[in-house]
Amino acid sequence: MLPIYKLMKRILIIISFVFLASCASTPKGVVTDAAPAQSTAPAPVPTPVPVQDVPPEPEKPAISPELEALNQAVAGGSEEEIEAASRAIIDRDPLGQDAIHAYCALAELELQRQPDTARLYIERAAEIAPANAVVQLTMGRIAHAQQLDDEALRHFNSSAQADPASAAACIEAAAILIRYLDIANALTQAKCAYERAPQNCAAMTIYADALYANKQFEEAAATYELRQTASCPASEDALRNLAKLYETHLSNPKRACQVYTELSTLRPEDPNYSASRDYQCSL
Repeated sequence: MLPIYKLMKRILIIISFVFLASCASTPKGVVTDAAPAQSTAPAPVPTPVPVQDVPPEPEKPAISPELEALNQAVAGGSEEEIEAASRAIIDRDPLGQDAIHAYCALAELELQRQPDTARLYIERAAEIAPANAVVQLTMGRIAHAQQLDDEALRHFNSSAQADPASAAACIEAAAILIRYLDIANALTQAKCAYERAPQNCAAMTIYADALYANKQFEEAAATYELRQTASCPASEDALRNLAKLYETHLSNPKRACQVYTELSTLRPEDPNYSASRDYQCSL
C-alpha cells in the first residue's frame, strides 16, 4: 500500500494532465460559454418600388361662348335673349351638340304658346340625341301640355334613367301621378326626386304632397316645415296644406294659427284665411 504523500502526488499529476488536455481542445481566444457573436454584415437594402405616373384627370370640355350665352339667357329669363342665343347656335352648327340645348330652349319657349311648334323643335333635338336626358324631359313636358300623359310619363322615365343625378323628371312624373290619384307610384317618384335633390324646393314640395296624399301626415308636415326653413319661395299651396295638416290631422292649433297668419299676409284679400286664423288662434 502506497504511502499517503505518494498517493496525493499521483492525483495532482492526473489533474494536471486533464487540465492541459482541455486547454489544448479549445482554440485560443474562444470563450465557450459566451453567446455567439452577432453578425456585423450590413442589412439588405429593400428594392425601391418604381412610382407609376398617375394620369391627369381628363379636363372638362370647354363650353362654347354661344352655349355660355344661352345658359346666361336662360338664367336671366329673357325670352328675347334666349331666342337670339339659340338662333346663333343653330345658325353656326344645326347638328352639333350645342344645337341640342338650343332646340330644347326654343321648345320650352313655345311650350305655353304653341305646343305643336314646340314639338317640332324638340323633334329636331331628338334627331341628334334621342336618348339625351334634357331632350326626353322636354318631350315629356310637351306631351303633358298636349294632354298625352301616358306618353309624358314614358319620356319622364327615360329622362330619369338617362340622368340619375337629375330630379326634374321625377318631379314632373310625381305631379301627374298625384293628379291621377296613383298615390303609390306618385310617392315612389316623389321620393326619387327628394333623394336626388334634398335641397331642391320643388323636390321637397312634391315629396310632402305625396306623403300627404298617402296619409303620412306627420312626415308630410315635417317635410313642409323643412321647406319653410330652406329659404324656398313662398308657396300658397304648400302653406295651405301645412295649415290643414295642423288643423285637421295633427291637432296643433297653435301652429295652425301661425301658418294661417302667414297665409293671411300672403293673400290678405282672401277672407277664408283670416277667418281660419282667427279661429285657430282663439283655441
